Amino acid sequence: MRIKIKYGSSVLVKDMPEGTTIGCLKADDGLRAALGYGDNVNATYCGVVLSDNVPAPAYNGDAEADPSSRGAIIMETACNVKAS
Repeated sequence: MRIKIKYGSSVLVKDMPEGTTIGCLKADDGLRAALGYGDNVNATYCGVVLSDNVPAPAYNGDAEADPSSRGAIIMETACNVKAS
């Protein structure tokens, strides 16, 4: 399956095995090196934060075939929160 990942101004479209999860994408050394993100990231898709065990949404780039598949998985640096 093909996925599209965005981190900052960098965008990458890559073929991944079926069943790839968000946790796999966060841990993939090749993606981390190519896009430059670290350990402390959240993945969002259409504005919703995805947990690590959620399957990564596929991307086909064809709006007429499936409008919901056009979006990229966006990696964002997570906020540091102190316990009070």
